[in-house]
Amino acid sequence: MATCAIHKDQPDLTCHVCHAAALATKYAEEGRIELASQVLTDVYHDEVEQVLVALGHPEALVTDESCISDFDVRGDEWLALSKVLGVPINRGDYILDVAKRLRSKPPHKEGI
Repeated sequence: MATCAIHKDQPDLTCHVCHAAALATKYAEEGRIELASQVLTDVYHDEVEQVLVALGHPEALVTDESCISDFDVRGDEWLALSKVLGVPINRGDYILDVAKRLRSKPPHKEGI
C-alpha cells in the first residue's frame, strides 16, 4: 500500500491525494490506465518541484501533460503564485511551461 508523504509514511486513504494515488497505482498495475510520459518532467525535475511546492502539493504525481489548472488555484492566488515563482502563469499552462520559464529566467542578483 502506498504511504502518504503528508501523513508521514502512514497509509491514509481518507486523504484525497492518498486515495487518488492508491487508485492510480492499482489501476496501472491492472493495466487499466497508462500514465502519460514523464520524460520532460524528469528533465525539468528541480523546476517542476518548485512549481509543486508553490502550489502547496509537493507530493503530487505529475506527467508531461499535467496542467496548473489540475490544481485548485483561484482568484488572487494566480497572482500570488506568479509572484512567488517570479514568472508569469496562466490557468491553461502546463506545469512544464512554467518549469521552462523558471529555468530560462535570469538568476536573481543580490543588492540590485
